[in-house]
Amino acid sequence: MNRAFSFGLVVAGLALGCGDDTTATGGSGGSGGGGGESAGGSPATGGGGAGLGGTPSTGGNGTGGDPGTGGNGTGGAAASCVDDVNDTACVACAKDSCCDAYAACEGDAGCVQCITCTQTAADPTTCLGTDCDLSDVVVADMIACANGSCNADCFGGQSLCEPSNQDTPCLTCVKGASNAGGCCTELEACSADPECIQCLACVQSAADPTACLGNGCALADAETSDFLSCALNSCGDECQGG
Repeated sequence: MNRAFSFGLVVAGLALGCGDDTTATGGSGGSGGGGGESAGGSPATGGGGAGLGGTPSTGGNGTGGDPGTGGNGTGGAAASCVDDVNDTACVACAKDSCCDAYAACEGDAGCVQCITCTQTAADPTTCLGTDCDLSDVVVADMIACANGSCNADCFGGQSLCEPSNQDTPCLTCVKGASNAGGCCTELEACSADPECIQCLACVQSAADPTACLGNGCALADAETSDFLSCALNSCGDECQGG
């Protein structure tokens, strides 16, 4: 768009230069006619040069059209979020509510694998410990948005606090009801936050989960901080191995 605009200015500049030359020529005609009354009409002929000076306006109109064309091209970037009759309820919701995350997911092999799993598995939450690499930023963003905006369509309204055979002892404790000493409320908030999801992935896979505090877990992130605080206070034995 900038190049088109600059090109338009160059065209306008050339047209202005052309107008100046013509006006100068018109002036010469006036000088030639200075000997008599009839020659006084020559400046009017020179005025024809001023008419050519209108060319810059033509150039300006052309310039105005180019940025509009560029704008239309940029609008096409969201083409992957256009609804399709073959979309599942989850995909349709993701396109409507998580367009940026969905578009990025389509270009990430690991995220495509994750979405395929959640669309075909009897229990989509089991994908979070298998086909979905939660340490992948693109996957974490997609899962976070899907949980936060499309849980009913993508996970059947199922909370991540539901038990799974993939759970570690730490997660089993954490998934317990918050009013009974568990951290279900914090876990549900975590599941809709990409930074917290990546922290959760680190805690689940690290030999020493405490190492994630300075590596895979952004403590400045509120959801991450709340989740870890609850997990360490309520499930310290299970999550720290003693």
